[in-house]
Amino acid sequence: MILSLVDIPPNQVNILDGNAVDLVGECKAYEQRIKDHGGIELFLGGIGEDGHIAFNVCLCISTYNPPLTL
Repeated sequence: MILSLVDIPPNQVNILDGNAVDLVGECKAYEQRIKDHGGIELFLGGIGEDGHIAFNVCLCISTYNPPLTL
């Protein structure tokens, strides 16, 4: 993991579990962690080869309609 290359305490890193059984619950818990810690101070996101930014997008981008928004 790239975060092993920087000096950030593990308890200050929050990553969504995309394999969670309850994805809605995972998103709600993630949003609550953000609120509980006063918001986002630093966000590191990536740009994929196809231009998507900081999240996974299905290959059918023209018809993609995400069910949840954070």
